[in-house]
Amino acid sequence: MNEPKPQPPRSKLALSSVIFGVLGLAPWTAPVVAALVTGVLGLRETRTGRVRGGGWAAAGLVLGIAGLARALTTASPLFF
Repeated sequence: MNEPKPQPPRSKLALSSVIFGVLGLAPWTAPVVAALVTGVLGLRETRTGRVRGGGWAAAGLVLGIAGLARALTTASPLFF
């Protein structure tokens, strides 16, 4: 019989990137930095193929960038 090939585990960095990215959409900026860092590290980790979750890492990175853009646009009137 053909047994299904076991899938590699999901990257914990990729999952944490999505979680921090969602939290970064709130008015805090610390999760934005964490989403960016873990997103990049998660993409690097999933590139080898030993773990999966590259899409999650990319989504967390995009959410981190969106949170950073939101933080910069809301803070910019304070500086100018």
